[in-house]
Amino acid sequence: MSRGNIECAIKSLIVAAFVVLIFLAVGLCSGAASFERNFLLIGQVFPQDCPVPAWLDDEPSFRYVVIATDPTGMSYSGLTPELAKKYVRIYFPRTKQDLFERFDFVVFPDANIRPFTGTQIEWLKEGFQDKGISALVTLGGDLASYSRIYFYDWQSSVLHDVVPIKLTGDQREGRGAFHIKILRDDPPVLSMFRPLGIEKFVGDGQTAPIPKEGSTVWAEAEVFDFGVSAPWLISWKPGPQGGTFWAIADDLDHTWWWPFGPSPNPYAEDVFLNIAFHSFGRKLPEDIAVVHRLRTMFELSRRTTLLIVGTMELAEKFGANSYKVEQALARLKGTYEAARLEYSSGDYQDAIETLQKAAAEADTVMRMAFKLKDDAMFYAYIIQWMATSGTLLLSGSTLYTLMIKRRLYRATESTKFSRPG
Repeated sequence: MSRGNIECAIKSLIVAAFVVLIFLAVGLCSGAASFERNFLLIGQVFPQDCPVPAWLDDEPSFRYVVIATDPTGMSYSGLTPELAKKYVRIYFPRTKQDLFERFDFVVFPDANIRPFTGTQIEWLKEGFQDKGISALVTLGGDLASYSRIYFYDWQSSVLHDVVPIKLTGDQREGRGAFHIKILRDDPPVLSMFRPLGIEKFVGDGQTAPIPKEGSTVWAEAEVFDFGVSAPWLISWKPGPQGGTFWAIADDLDHTWWWPFGPSPNPYAEDVFLNIAFHSFGRKLPEDIAVVHRLRTMFELSRRTTLLIVGTMELAEKFGANSYKVEQALARLKGTYEAARLEYSSGDYQDAIETLQKAAAEADTVMRMAFKLKDDAMFYAYIIQWMATSGTLLLSGSTLYTLMIKRRLYRATESTKFSRPG
């Protein structure tokens, strides 16, 4: 090989290495800016009975898969044991490696674990204990006491080894309304909400769980009527390489968490997401009021997008051409995505400004969609009116000709009977 060829080869290698470094730097930067986590929801997890899917829909960084296994909710009347097993067979990871790589957090609201095989339960335990998967289980429903239908299943399962509470007969169901008392200030998973009055919100349907040795009690539930208290939010790490396993003494469809009650707790979603952030080792928000406002704006943006899409679909049914509205909606979604990236990277103020800009864009797109729908329906109504009016005129003219003018009638000659001769 000549000297010139060698120099060219060296230059090519340098350029290639430089390009690779650039792409690696971009990839690392984008990875640092994004914060994607995947949730697995098991039990009573349809949106009609569990607020978690709606909370995760509004959180740009989180994705989730639902596996409905509990037939006791208002939306689950058709959920048979065979159907629950089918859901597990379809949506649960096929291998434990897939489980460990795909999911970071498992939520168990009123979780029926009977449809799972023993092998799948062992995978979950290993994930919680050794692979860094975090979890949350509710105790205020079907795991409240011996009298509840899933208590024995959990008590006899290997999952009992990784939950932060003892499932024994000493765990009893609570009675009466309660409010929480925050016990731990650092890290401020709950304490950041104390100035917002979170200790005054009323809950019900709690249990009196028994924390295991080594667990952390973050807050207590103080019953109004009896003046007694019991652990309300408990957590621990079941293994050195495990995630954080949480237990709450009530249920996600009970008063303290449920967002559609007569006096809902507006910060329930933020508390749940703080639990998730702390489990993942992500820095908690410094100004929770700003983040709460952002999440509310994301929820509004999602509902606005659904309204625009629904209006477009209605207009298309009347034959409208929605191409221009689709283009405007694509630009709006791009603005929303920019806000989501800013939120995921922690640039909360920039995300608020971007969402405010998106709100003005959404108003314009909304007006375009409604005008498209109104025009399409106007022309449809005109055609229908002309068809109806034409039919009315034709039938009226025919009726007038036949019954009033009687132009098409011809008088018949009268006949007279007469005898021959």
